[in-house]
Amino acid sequence: MCPSVIDRLQKQLLELADRHQVDIIPGTIITNGYLLDSDMARHLKDLGIAHAQVTIDGPEAIHDGRRKLRNGKGTFRRIVDNLSDTADIMKINVRINVDRGNVDSAYEVVALLQNEDILPKVDIHFAQVNTSGNTCADIRDRCYGDEEFSHTLVKIYSRLFDEGIYRVEYPRVFTGAAFCGALSEGYFVVSPTGHLFKCWEELSLDPEKSIGDVLATTPGEEQRKKLEEYMAWDPFNMHECRSCGVLPICMGGCPVRGMANQDASKGECLYWKYNLEEMITLHYSCKMREAIDR
Repeated sequence: MCPSVIDRLQKQLLELADRHQVDIIPGTIITNGYLLDSDMARHLKDLGIAHAQVTIDGPEAIHDGRRKLRNGKGTFRRIVDNLSDTADIMKINVRINVDRGNVDSAYEVVALLQNEDILPKVDIHFAQVNTSGNTCADIRDRCYGDEEFSHTLVKIYSRLFDEGIYRVEYPRVFTGAAFCGALSEGYFVVSPTGHLFKCWEELSLDPEKSIGDVLATTPGEEQRKKLEEYMAWDPFNMHECRSCGVLPICMGGCPVRGMANQDASKGECLYWKYNLEEMITLHYSCKMREAIDR
């Protein structure tokens, strides 16, 4: 989405909120970070967009091999410079994609952020690269399975710990709230054509898979069925989920992938199912080491 479109939509949302005297929730943008310099960050914040997720595909050589400009030049260095300039303006979460092609060096991104004094100002997380239907078939061989990725995470965070970087993910418990916004009644993703979906992973699907249309007063029959499928999603109705010790953490996992699961006894398991004890141990070790260093 180009800045002019963001400007127009966000200003209209702010005007609507003011007209109806309601507060608007600060917005989040997902970006490659290339254009997110300090001026852009201040502009977005003025529009009510206070959070940004910036995606990085590994250290400079790997990232620039995958995310380059039309002229062939890399983007990594400019993104890191932008992180340095914007981390005091917006709340930044750095997503580091992990697959078989970059796993041995993924931790180097965090080390670089530490060396450039960016790490204390941002959140980080390592993300499993997944394929979505046939649109990403060319990277399927690089992708980890869920259980394998969970053990890979432990190795990455253990490496960071050994390097003196005490950052590790920690699970949170969902107390009644849905794990995913797609399960909330008022949550929608709007496609460029005006079709409404419940999940952004479905945007590339046939419009018949949508749950509505911003230009239609009522949904079609298939759209209504799709919406009812989402609203009926309940991990407590799946016996494997109901008996699983990590249910309060995952709440059945990703609903769109869970609904595609041929095994109706469970949802989409998260990596916490396979590495929870190790990750909690690492988290404790990090906290203890931080206390000693202070």
